Amino acid sequence: MKNKTFRWYIKRSTIRRIGTGIFSLLLATLIFMTVISGDGTNKGTANGNSSSTFSNTLENVPINFKYDSSEYYISGYASGVNVTLSSSNRVNLAAETDKATRNFQVTADLTNLREGTSKVQLDVKNLPAGMTAKIAPNTVTVTIGKKSSKSFEVRADISDDQIARGYRVKSTDLDINKVKVTSNETTISQIDHIRATLPDNEPALTSDFNGKVNLQAVDSNGNVLAATIAPETAEMSVDVSPISKKVPVKIKFTGNMDSSLSNINYTTNTSTVTIQGDQATLDNISELTAFIDISDIKGNTTKKVKLSADGVTVDPSEISVKINTTKK
Repeated sequence: MKNKTFRWYIKRSTIRRIGTGIFSLLLATLIFMTVISGDGTNKGTANGNSSSTFSNTLENVPINFKYDSSEYYISGYASGVNVTLSSSNRVNLAAETDKATRNFQVTADLTNLREGTSKVQLDVKNLPAGMTAKIAPNTVTVTIGKKSSKSFEVRADISDDQIARGYRVKSTDLDINKVKVTSNETTISQIDHIRATLPDNEPALTSDFNGKVNLQAVDSNGNVLAATIAPETAEMSVDVSPISKKVPVKIKFTGNMDSSLSNINYTTNTSTVTIQGDQATLDNISELTAFIDISDIKGNTTKKVKLSADGVTVDPSEISVKINTTKK
């Protein structure tokens, strides 16, 4: 009888312990699910502190390439990428956002790549603890070649659309004749000369230009090639002048002479005028005609006559014609 009582007691204690364990497990699970099923908003802690994440996107962050620059030349790559920084520490984020205090770098390791064109993964180095970075795009395409340098002639190259209609280039002058160019061996072999061009924002010239201009390496067809030029700019002067010529003025009467008159003739102090325009248009004009309607003329008078022609400007654009009449 005592053994049965003892076994019953042991069984009841075991059941109680198992039940207590199951209840504790269910309670812990309920607490855990309550915590993780919140609305996602940062909450303040019991001591009043809060945790927030701040972000800032930096544009055109330069890429630092790791390679042997004494032996190789790289080209064809984008100059910068966008980097989004995230941190719960506003001070660190502000420091990395400012170029003057920035520690992080976007890097591309080319040391194990062969010559040719490759796509390279970008990485961020030297980020402060607790800060993350996202690069867009996160790869860059780079062309690697054996490094080579050579001197080339510099030429002024001004296109027709950089000179206003009716003007021509009289002369150009550069303060340097040759520059040193560095690129890969293939590109160096393709360079024909170094081109000095007017700035893109410079309006079509109607007067002389004097200023600093960029230099470009180009092939025989004028295609720009990737190269490092030293110096990168030159001082250029461009002298322009109008394209013009003198042509005679012909007076032609229109209308009917008044019946009281037997004759009308004219005199003018302007027998020639200057016309200005593009060369092709000027070549097609040999004279200008001034038309005078004599229908209302009954005696000596002076007429002001405007002169014009398609595609050119005329100087002077108006002439004075003295009309002399003879009565019947």
